[in-house]
Amino acid sequence: ADADVAPHRWLYELQWQPEAAPRLAGLPDLPAVQPAHGSAAGAWLVLADRGGVGRALAAALEHGGGRCCLVEIGSAWEQVDERCWRVPPGDLTAYARLVRQVVERMRPPLAGVVHLWSVDDRPPAELTPEDLASAQESGTKSVLLLLQALLQHADAGQPRVWLVTRGAVATGPVEPPVSLAASCVWGLGRVLSLEHPHLWGGLIDLAPGAEADERASQVLGELLGRSDEDQTAYRHGRRHVPRLVRAMVPPAQ
Repeated sequence: ADADVAPHRWLYELQWQPEAAPRLAGLPDLPAVQPAHGSAAGAWLVLADRGGVGRALAAALEHGGGRCCLVEIGSAWEQVDERCWRVPPGDLTAYARLVRQVVERMRPPLAGVVHLWSVDDRPPAELTPEDLASAQESGTKSVLLLLQALLQHADAGQPRVWLVTRGAVATGPVEPPVSLAASCVWGLGRVLSLEHPHLWGGLIDLAPGAEADERASQVLGELLGRSDEDQTAYRHGRRHVPRLVRAMVPPAQ
């Protein structure tokens, strides 16, 4: 009985555990796409990375019946075509203008917003102070400004907002250092899930080094699959979810 109440047994820790990925169907030829529970129908706003994940995801959503608008990082406001924009990531007025134009072109109200700009963050070993400042602007700052624009535009509806990162969490002891800027996006996401649950979709962390199509398939599964998880991480093609477990701390001698 004394062992059960020993102080070292009061401690718990977060552990990432493997779990089956959501299954999808009727969607495009992306690796690991499986039979579907969800529907891609509706309008989607995809803040696309430079590596091709966002564009592959948009193609998959449109294949499944959705309609997508792409947003890329730019130095100034630019409308590339009727469904693609470039915006400066730190400009609030640009997001307000973007949401207004997207809603006008993509009625009915948005079904979902997928923020992938943090997927472009440089690995920690290559990060410079300038890179970190740029990543903060395209990461946490852009998420906040985008959310403000969505809340101010009633016609946007209540789209689920998903934040996608790369290497933001450590799912095991033998992993590269986490991305500093991307981990800040995860911290912000946890706050947003509490303050704006009606808009919350989830956090998805992709593995460094995976191909764009594989990553897009994993994001697609989280968007449309049937799952109660709002925090997931993919490593070596496997999906992991966080669980609170008793910490393995040896008793004091």
